[in-house]
Amino acid sequence: MTFAIPITWLILALPFCVATVLASYKAACKRTTNKKRHLAVVGLNIAAYAALLLLLFDPQTTDSEPLKVTVITDQDALPDEAQKFETYSAPWLSKAVEGAPRLPSISALPHIANSPDTVHLLGYGLREADWQKLDSRLKIEWDTPRDAPTGIIDVRWPKVVYVGDTWTVTGTFEASQAAEESEIFKIALADPAGREISMQKVRAGGRFSLSASTPLPGPITYTLEVTDRESTELDKEHIALSVTSPVTTKILLLQSAPGFEARHFSAWAHSYGAQITALSTVSKGRYIIAGSTEPAAASEGMLQSFDFSAFDIVVMDGRAYSDLTDTQRLALDTAIVNGLGLFIQADSALVQQLQEQPDNLLTGISLVPSESRTNAVRPQWPTQLSESDVALPTLPVSAYVEGWAPLVGSEQKGPVSVVKSYGLGRIAVSWLRQSYAWVLAGNKGIYSSYWTYIAGKVGRTTGAARLIPHADNLLPRLGDRLANCGLVNNVSASVQIEHVGAKLTQTQTLAADRFSSDRACSFFEPQNTGWYRRSLLNTDGKSLDSDYFYVFDNNDWAANFAWERRTATKLRVGAQKPDQLTKARVNTRSLFSSALLGILFIVCACLLWTERKLAS
Repeated sequence: MTFAIPITWLILALPFCVATVLASYKAACKRTTNKKRHLAVVGLNIAAYAALLLLLFDPQTTDSEPLKVTVITDQDALPDEAQKFETYSAPWLSKAVEGAPRLPSISALPHIANSPDTVHLLGYGLREADWQKLDSRLKIEWDTPRDAPTGIIDVRWPKVVYVGDTWTVTGTFEASQAAEESEIFKIALADPAGREISMQKVRAGGRFSLSASTPLPGPITYTLEVTDRESTELDKEHIALSVTSPVTTKILLLQSAPGFEARHFSAWAHSYGAQITALSTVSKGRYIIAGSTEPAAASEGMLQSFDFSAFDIVVMDGRAYSDLTDTQRLALDTAIVNGLGLFIQADSALVQQLQEQPDNLLTGISLVPSESRTNAVRPQWPTQLSESDVALPTLPVSAYVEGWAPLVGSEQKGPVSVVKSYGLGRIAVSWLRQSYAWVLAGNKGIYSSYWTYIAGKVGRTTGAARLIPHADNLLPRLGDRLANCGLVNNVSASVQIEHVGAKLTQTQTLAADRFSSDRACSFFEPQNTGWYRRSLLNTDGKSLDSDYFYVFDNNDWAANFAWERRTATKLRVGAQKPDQLTKARVNTRSLFSSALLGILFIVCACLLWTERKLAS
């Protein structure tokens, strides 16, 4: 118990009160001989002083209760009528529950509800992103819904795909409890025109996987529909894709003489979607240039003026490499340091050069002629689709390398190609020959797999600045805090976000990510549903990359949204400790009503005044 005034004042006031009561009793005895009247005067004085002292000292008591709030996360999860704690509606509810104001965001909960330490959840709970906005020390009380979400859940698909590439949407269909266990459901994927392009039949709780390819670029919306055996629609949602053209790989092929290898390599490069410039010697000082430029003959100056930095990978044979001038070799060296990839097909000219003079780019490798008769091997590499029965010849050499890593191996002779880093680029040397023999034997798949692997391992890795697509399982919704990130290669950049329908544009400067020097991000909270266009801009406002993303309404993908929240809340509740509660609300209340004490004092004073008037 506590008092508004120190208790020592009460000790000092009591003798005065007792003396005053005795004095009033003596005065009453002089005014009348009625003993009942004497006792009434004493009683009224005692009651008046008691009321006055209690008003002044105001004795108080304290009790405590948890700092608890209730959050309603689903429209049909209504609170108990006897609920005595503050109650709020989640921000995604289409309509706030009566008596439970809507939160502007989950992160606002500690500020609006006066820093609660216990959150009581009604419904499927909060998403992982919402939990990250709340203090991990909060105690969670959750009334787990008996029924699991009904509809398409755990859905994911790539948000950005290339034109012509096959993409896949996967998910699970959860049927209602009334459905029979043996009932079959049809999951169908339809294109924007409503034509069914992929279909799969599953049982309740079954996993589905549907694939399609998109021939045109731009923002495209597909439809995913679930029907039962009577063709009754059970669920229908939209699949939003940003379809873009692939980044073109630029290849320079330098061949000392035209041949089968160059012809088949050029055919593969075109099928791979690369832009190839082939340069072959037809006579001393004269070249045939084909590929991205018009076929023409030119002097050696044509090769000298080539800007190697404009390419992602240079492929050449040993003789073409040996014939490079000092100026050309310096330009090639600079380009590799800045990220270019170089792949050299070794031959006798390269073997001779390595024996006669040191080479700055090929330091650490020595190719010594060998008389071994076992020169045919079956190459092996990590991404090989299948093993070919066709053995390829190798240059009759013994390779001695230091500081180089195996690129392509073989069971018979070990590595037949090696690679090393040089600045930001890579250099590879191969003594494997006549890879086009796979094509002649009908194994185009093996040939394509081989050169795709070489291009990926040796080619330029520091690509142009680009946007990072959103995660496959992310379904952006109104009010979400979306991260818009890009790989910007340590340059200043910004992202422009434009709503396609409303023509609302916002430009944000990207801030460097503390985990990666090349990655930079900004955050955006959409206030409108529909398609948005993202553009990555440099400091001059030039667009470096662009794509689209779709913001869904809060009623879209309802089952998946509920499943995400249910899964995240289960993990959060399971991770909390038994002694999570650390704070309590302290309530202080007066033992006596100030209003009643005031009335009592006034009544007693009036009666005492009346008694004295009557006696006089």
